[in-house]
Amino acid sequence: MPELAPPSAPEAAPEAPADALPVAVATRLEQVRAGLLSDPAGSLALAQQVHRELGELAPPAWRAQTLRHLGLAQAYAGAAREALATLQAALAAVPAQDLPLRTQVERSLSVAYDQLGALDSSLHWAMQAAASARDAADNDLLAEALVSCGIARSRAGDAAGGLLSYQEALRLHETAGRHRAGCSVLNNMGINLKNLGRLEESVACLRRAEAALQPSPDPAARAMVLSNLGEPLWRLGRLDEAQAVLDAALANLGGPQTASHEPTARWLRAQVLHTRGLGDEARAELQLALAAARREGRRDTEAKVELSLSELDAEAGDHASALEHHRRFHALEGQQRDGEAARRIQALTVQADLAQARHEAEVYRLRHGEIAEAHQRLQALHEALLAAHEERSTLLSRLEAQSRTDTLTGLANRRHLDERLAEEFARSRRLGRPLAVAMCDLDNFKQINDRLGHAVGDQVLRTTAQLLQRSCRDIDLVARYGGEEFCFVFVEGDTDAARRACEAARQAVAGHDWAAVQPGLQVTLSVGIAGAAGCATHAELLAQADRRLYDAKRRGKNRVVL
Repeated sequence: MPELAPPSAPEAAPEAPADALPVAVATRLEQVRAGLLSDPAGSLALAQQVHRELGELAPPAWRAQTLRHLGLAQAYAGAAREALATLQAALAAVPAQDLPLRTQVERSLSVAYDQLGALDSSLHWAMQAAASARDAADNDLLAEALVSCGIARSRAGDAAGGLLSYQEALRLHETAGRHRAGCSVLNNMGINLKNLGRLEESVACLRRAEAALQPSPDPAARAMVLSNLGEPLWRLGRLDEAQAVLDAALANLGGPQTASHEPTARWLRAQVLHTRGLGDEARAELQLALAAARREGRRDTEAKVELSLSELDAEAGDHASALEHHRRFHALEGQQRDGEAARRIQALTVQADLAQARHEAEVYRLRHGEIAEAHQRLQALHEALLAAHEERSTLLSRLEAQSRTDTLTGLANRRHLDERLAEEFARSRRLGRPLAVAMCDLDNFKQINDRLGHAVGDQVLRTTAQLLQRSCRDIDLVARYGGEEFCFVFVEGDTDAARRACEAARQAVAGHDWAAVQPGLQVTLSVGIAGAAGCATHAELLAQADRRLYDAKRRGKNRVVL
């Protein structure tokens, strides 16, 4: 996974002299901000202490600043619900005329929602901060808000929109002569350009980021930029340059602040070695990458390393080891999906709880006066709460559906496949009905990705999914098993019927006109089929089909093996 420069905590806002924070308080709040990434627990303890000492009678601007830092510390320490409530209180305390401080609190809300994984809300508050910064005519704060906009858009998959936000932020930094501050923006722009397939521009942008770090580069920033630079160089086939920058990235490692960049740098270095044909060296580097990913808790990179080890073992003919690495890859993929779903549910729960708390606070206030005047506001809040609960239920249902569907191809995903196959296997045993499974793999798909890019690879996967879906009956199941692998479940179908359907699918893929995707492109499919007869479990049935898929690969690919 590319190393995205994280949204920094907003800097201290300039205050009017009458509202200026005492120097001792401002110094301690700066310590809170500086420790958010390296020591979130310590930052939280210090922010709580400053807030208690300042008290409720402090001037509104002082109170808003202390609450803002406390909310950020809570967000980075994982206390999302408390963070959002604290930051809303900070926003309410901002004096009406203090637009710079309002900008900072709004951007802090964007950072807190980003920590929670609620990207829509993060983008909303980043855009609010940008609007407030424009009203305040403060280009420094506007640049930081635009970076938050770019990060939220990029993480939501809108690489082009994120790039536009980064470009505007970079222009503001460079106009003000803040070239060092533009380094992280250039880094993120390089990632987005790479994701958009604009590899030469990505290299140029990341080279500019590297130059912006001179003359005294921070090791962590240098390791991040260089590891990101290695990927577009590798994909462009500039292997000497790619290996040199990745070696330099690894040379900058040393200490807790740089360790998080090691897994990505080592995985990319292994890809370069593999592309050079140095399989043994690539395997050794992948083992180092695997250890680093596990140590740093980087499941995304760990999954990529397991997949790369599976590919190396398959090329070497060690299919048992390849299958084991592939199994670990899918397990890690499932953990990531489950983690993302949990974060989304947590975000929805926090937002619903905050709406409930605001509703209860309004009820309490109404019970102590202003009932007639605020009756309509209470009704509106009640309706908003009902709408929030309805939206939450809708989103939870949508998440459940998404958790069973592969987002790229629209087919059933691995989780859905496992559940359905277990049901059909039990039904087959109970009723004595036939059942067959086929494992399919696109031949030489890695070469398509490496030579033509992931955008072409993704289109090949989507088109293949459509062709496979047309080759089977409505009662059968077609699922994306992972990567370039697909799986058929032929309900009440014997192996002979499965063979006919799979042969039709193979011919459909081989005979498809792929020129619309990429001129001169040819795609073929290898298939292995197994029947349920003689299998003790559905997992054994799937494993038999997988072994026959490897037989199809060994026999020359583009064939069906039964």
